[in-house]
Amino acid sequence: KSSGTSPSGAHGGKAIGNLKPRQHSANFRESEKIVLNLRIFLSGSRGFLGSHFSALLDKEGLNWRGLERTAGLTWRDNPKQFSEVVSAQIDEFEPTHVINLANHFTRGFPASEIDNSLEANVALPLLLARAAEKSSARFLHAGSYWQLPFYSGKLEYQSQYLYTKRLASRLLQNFK
Repeated sequence: KSSGTSPSGAHGGKAIGNLKPRQHSANFRESEKIVLNLRIFLSGSRGFLGSHFSALLDKEGLNWRGLERTAGLTWRDNPKQFSEVVSAQIDEFEPTHVINLANHFTRGFPASEIDNSLEANVALPLLLARAAEKSSARFLHAGSYWQLPFYSGKLEYQSQYLYTKRLASRLLQNFK
């Protein structure tokens, strides 16, 4: 083990195992400027994860915009118009990052919810990835821990949520 000091005083200035104390570089202010130039387009900003994430973005003073759903316009009712509206919002905002936190959770396979699951868990992520690629923004899709290799194929049959989240992840592999 080695030891050293850290301007932040983290871990008493001593290395822990292979971890070295954090050192602030002369480029710290430069990296701070990069963070301030982030423009984040966020879907799911009113959901559980999204509401916490958007509160953090506000606290940090970052520039972000949430997906604005137009009343009465859904993907399943009018896929082409819905795609155009979402793409226009992204084009207008010119984000550096598009982050998808939206999802539709269900237990089992209720027939009444399949359209909602496909819209939120498959169609929307693909639409956002396509729009992000077009605008040269980075795309981040929040999946589910059920998609980890350990659970592969073991639970998909239990829920359309799991099935649609895994389907989206597979389809999103086609994007850069």
